[in-house]
Amino acid sequence: MQEKSKEEILSPRLYTIHSQKGGVGKTSIALAIAGFGAIYHNVKSLIIDADLTGTSLVDVPGW
Repeated sequence: MQEKSKEEILSPRLYTIHSQKGGVGKTSIALAIAGFGAIYHNVKSLIIDADLTGTSLVDVPGW
């Protein structure tokens, strides 16, 4: 398997996580993906919580 170049790693990415059911871990998965990028690839992340029933990010400690 070929290693990715620095440009490929740093290129912008868009991930969407969706489910109509609540309590399935959408916010937790989004935070894990963002944290992985921040820790292992030293990139900034933007998380937009567009949950129609109410955001969960305000419940996360440290936010």
